Formats: sequence, structure tokens, C-alpha cells
Amino acid sequence: MELVPEGKNFRLVQEAELPGILEFLSGHLPAALKFHQALKTFLNDRVWDFHFYVSKSWPDEPVALHFPGMTCSPNGHLYESFGVFCPLDRLDSLFLLRDEDVLLDWSKPIFLNFTHESILGRIECFYKDIGTLDKLCGDVYVCDEVQDQDLDSLPLVDADLQELRTEHAKDIHGLYPANDMECLEVFEKLLRSLPSYGVFSSTGELAAWMVQSYYGAMFSMQTRPQFRRKGYGTHLAQSLTKLVMQRGYIPFVIIRPENEASLGLYQKLGFRRAYRTVRAVLRPAGCPRHPEDAIVLMEGIVDAAHIAEVPIEFVDVPAAFADDARAEHLADAIPDAIPAPEAFRISGDEVTVDAVTAIPAPEAFRKVFTSEVFRKLPDLAPPEFIIGTLEVLAKEQPVVAAPEAFRGAQDLDVNVSAVVAACGVPEEAEAPPILSAEDKGVDDGTPGPTPASVVDVELAAPAAE
Repeated sequence: MELVPEGKNFRLVQEAELPGILEFLSGHLPAALKFHQALKTFLNDRVWDFHFYVSKSWPDEPVALHFPGMTCSPNGHLYESFGVFCPLDRLDSLFLLRDEDVLLDWSKPIFLNFTHESILGRIECFYKDIGTLDKLCGDVYVCDEVQDQDLDSLPLVDADLQELRTEHAKDIHGLYPANDMECLEVFEKLLRSLPSYGVFSSTGELAAWMVQSYYGAMFSMQTRPQFRRKGYGTHLAQSLTKLVMQRGYIPFVIIRPENEASLGLYQKLGFRRAYRTVRAVLRPAGCPRHPEDAIVLMEGIVDAAHIAEVPIEFVDVPAAFADDARAEHLADAIPDAIPAPEAFRISGDEVTVDAVTAIPAPEAFRKVFTSEVFRKLPDLAPPEFIIGTLEVLAKEQPVVAAPEAFRGAQDLDVNVSAVVAACGVPEEAEAPPILSAEDKGVDDGTPGPTPASVVDVELAAPAAE
């Protein structure tokens, strides 16, 4: 897409102006952290071809934008995603964004990268007349001084910690949960230019890794299944934090507020909460949701990817397992007994559930995006449904019992008609009632109705916070 030199209210920043803008942003830390570090990586390392804009009345109206907001937006349009910063005491200046109709096409979905919650709140105020926002919240944790952990208690047995090289990019990108939102090329550039570490086995296999992103955050901590629960995450996080500091950047991570396992790890390393940040999909009224929107929202959040790296004593059940966006890693951290349904508010890709012995309530299965693995679960009688993908639902579930099956589903409008159609049930068919224990034959020991195996409904985006 052709670069637009100016919009209605914003102009493209020239190269010579960028250091001055970076200095301006430095005066508004930590609120400006994400935008500040994105600009700094651009100036220092040119990790990606970003384009920075400021208001035409800058700095009197101090609003700055950068395009794109991520390296691969769903349709590949330069102005389809963006990042924005405005000083928190000047939020009234965001009327310039509201009125911008050249750079931003408000009639189409727009993807807003991590943004300070106060800025997002002001955007939401004017966008409510256009459409709705699907949001995913995280907390920015910043480290000013590393508090070294005793790594002798977590030795790297038959393993070695090394900086990553570009030849590792393909493996890392291939296993990255949101690899259709970030291209292989950006991973190659990240490994070439920014701090990153990997743990290698005695045979030279890449076992675990963590990378600094183009917007500054430390992200993409992942461990291959056969190498989990060996303390590699602590080694990676501590080593990468130090290297990020040495390179002149500010170490920070973005963590879901419910993820107490990751909080425990990073707080021990000296990270402290700075502010709430929000990633959002701005969707005009009448515009359908798509599965890729969920991936855009989830990408980059520090979640269950870290749980497998945290010693089990740090895992707080059920809070540690709430709303995890990388649930494929949960298997190594799940205790033998699962005491509460809140422990299973899973929003990820693959979950090994062999240790799960009881699934007590529908609340246990909120916000599941794909659920191939849920075929392993024991049969569930209504209304204990799992929310996941239409693919499994259409193949295995003959009847949708009731809209209650979708309670807690992100507060979004679930297209029950589409679900019923996928099940082969006439749309006008009356939904069977929710069954009591007596109806199920629990009290007298007689068999109740045929239990549902797995019900899956694809949700297009995480819950609005």
C-alpha cells in the first residue's frame, strides 16, 4: 500500500525529527513505554519498516501514531493497525484521532496494538458511536534493577544457555502461537538485532527460548514439551533482562492480571507493575468477527507459556490458570487434583487434560478458542458444555441444549443460530431444558439422557475486560 505523507490531522515524521520525538516520549515514561521502545528499536536497529506520524500542530497537540501496529495485519494493509500515544494530561487532544479519516478508515475493522488503558478509554468514548471494541487487557511490568535469583538451585543439567542466531528463527516462528500475525522475516530481524536467548540440550537441540520484540517487550517465552519443568524459564528471564538493560533498553513484560504464576516469577526478578495496557479490535457496527481477531488479541501476552517454567510452589490454583492464552503449556503445571471450575477458564490452543478428574460446571470452560484436544474429556451431560470450534461441534454434537451453554462467552453475541445449524438442528427447534440431577438419573442410579461428548463454538475474540 502506498505511503500517505499526511492525513487530515497528522503528518509523516521525517527521519531527522525522530530523536526529538524520542526525547519527548522519555519525559512521559512509564506511560509512553511501549511507543518509546518501539521508536528506539526503530532508530537503533530498524527491525521493521515503521512509519511515524504526529499531529500537524505538534507538540501543541501531542498525539503520535505509528503504522503498522503489528508486522502482519489480517489483510496486510499498512493502515489497518496502529499504535498511539498521547500524554495522560492531554487526552482531550485525541479528538484529532476521532476526526482522522484519511489515514484511518473507521468503516472497517482496525487493530490497535498495546495502548495505555487511559488512552484506550478515551478512544472507546468516541468509538461507541461507530461500533464496538473487543479488548484484551494486560499489565505492564517494568524492571529497573534485576534481583538475581539463585540459579544454582535450578541448574541447567545437560543444557547450555546461549544467545540465539538467525538460523533459529524458523523453528521459533513455526512454534509461535500467533505466527500468522508475525512473519518469519521479523523473527529473523529480531534475532539478528535485538537481545534473545535460548537453552540448548546436550545434543544441540533448541529446548526453550525468549526474545525481545520490536516494541521492546520481552516475549515469546516457549519451551518444547519434552524439556518443561526444568527451570529454563527462570534462566531465560533473568539472562534476557540483564542483556536488554546492557543494550540500553528498558526491560518490560505484559502479563495478564490473573496470571499469578508469571507474576511470581517476574516479581522475584524485580519487575514492578507500571500500568494497565489494552490491545483491541475496533469493529464497526454490523461487521462480523473472524477467528484471526482472537489471535491478534492474544499475541504477545505473557501467560501460560511461563507457567511450565515456574516452580510448582508458585502456582496458585485456581488463579494461576485463569484466562491463559498459551494453554498448551498448562499440562506440566496442573496438579493431580483440580479443586475449582475457575481453574479451567482456559483460552488457548492445546490442553492436555489427562490429570483432570472432575469437570464441575459450565463456567469451567469459558473462552476456549480451539478445542481439538477436548475430545479427550469425559462425556459431559447438559449444560456442561465446552466452548471451542464449530468443526468438532458439527461432527460430534447432535443437539445444542440451550443458550446457557454459552454463558461467560466473552460477553459477546454468540450466534446460536449458526451453532444450531451446524448441529443439523432446525433453527426453530425448541432447545431441550437444562437437566437437574434427578433428570439425569443421578439419584436412583438409572441412566439419564445420552450425555453430550463435546460442544464447541468458535469465538472470534477474547473477553472484553
